[in-house]
Amino acid sequence: MPKILINVLINKIILIMENKYISNKEQSEKLINFGVKRETADFIVTFSEDGNIDNMRLNLCNDFKEGEFPAWSIITIASLCPNSIVVDDAMYDLNLCLGINSVSYSLEGSYAADFFVNSQLFDNLLDCIEWLIEENLINSSDGN
Repeated sequence: MPKILINVLINKIILIMENKYISNKEQSEKLINFGVKRETADFIVTFSEDGNIDNMRLNLCNDFKEGEFPAWSIITIASLCPNSIVVDDAMYDLNLCLGINSVSYSLEGSYAADFFVNSQLFDNLLDCIEWLIEENLINSSDGN
């Protein structure tokens, strides 16, 4: 692997870790319960007893070992949400608002769904995915 590519990947990992835009153990388990396959995870991690990431590596070969968990980046999780959905014959577009960490599907000021209860965007995305599955707007197996 070229050195420049390795440096880009390392910098991406550091940015993700610093901003905590990676699923924690509970969020990863929730995604697996939704039907998202472990193989689609961006990272393989181990967690310390306090729930913080103890060790992390890129998921290049899906070689999970004892005590390791899949972890997804927020970008990968956001990509599970369709760009638009049809509810009652109207098309609603996906909106992610980083300023208030909200996720919504809206149409000209009208909302089919709005998720902003949690202060974390990641948790709001998970709530949105769960709602999409419950409303049969995506299949739980859409997580490839």
